[in-house]
Amino acid sequence: MQLCRSNSNTMKQHLCALLFCLSASLTFAGSASPARDNQTPGTSFRSSFVIDMYDTVVFDISQSTMAGNQVSFPVYIITDDTVNALDFSLLFDETNFSLDTIINLTAYLQPTYNMVMNTLYFTSYSLQEIDHHIPLISIRLNMLGHYLCSDDLDSVLGYLNGEPCSVKIVECVSDNIAEQGADADLVSVYPNPSAGVLNVETPENATVQLLGMNGASVLFQAPAEANRPLKINTTGFVPGIYIMKIVSERNVTVKKVAVR
Repeated sequence: MQLCRSNSNTMKQHLCALLFCLSASLTFAGSASPARDNQTPGTSFRSSFVIDMYDTVVFDISQSTMAGNQVSFPVYIITDDTVNALDFSLLFDETNFSLDTIINLTAYLQPTYNMVMNTLYFTSYSLQEIDHHIPLISIRLNMLGHYLCSDDLDSVLGYLNGEPCSVKIVECVSDNIAEQGADADLVSVYPNPSAGVLNVETPENATVQLLGMNGASVLFQAPAEANRPLKINTTGFVPGIYIMKIVSERNVTVKKVAVR
């Protein structure tokens, strides 16, 4: 809008006013970020179509689902702009995962993807506005090693309408509990993911508790002897992520485990 202030030509002033009204009419009512609304007086107008840090591509591993040795997680966008194109690239460890497919969850996106030099490239467009805050696609990976978590995705870049935006990877556990405890590296849990039996080895006598994603206890205070594997039968468990707490006299260790 600086052009409007500096040019006194009446026709150009009318044109600037028309463009301003058109831009405002396409902005979602009440959806603009406060950081955008509170512009400093006298500064140039900031278009509602500018893609920036307030616009985000989200990779939501917390909503992942498992089927056999495959894990799928949704991708969606958070934005206050009109978006017609979504692009991203990411890298994952091919010793633990391989790409199976990308599932289009919409009826209007036209997506394509490929793998080049261990990097997944995705691009899509739509003749209509792309929905916000709902899953658009699902990335399906084959698990060759451990279960997928946020630190397994690397060099993630996102673009909306061809412009760089922010990205967010939601952790595999909803409460973001990380492996912790003084003896975290000394406690062994294997195989992880488990498809039948989960073994737990601790350096000292402890009790083992297994919690579901909703915090409900699945296994309550099973005794584990020092340096002797505790075998947990997981055949009746619902596939997904669980939190394991290993409590000894001196330490409390928390680990994430997956059941498939």
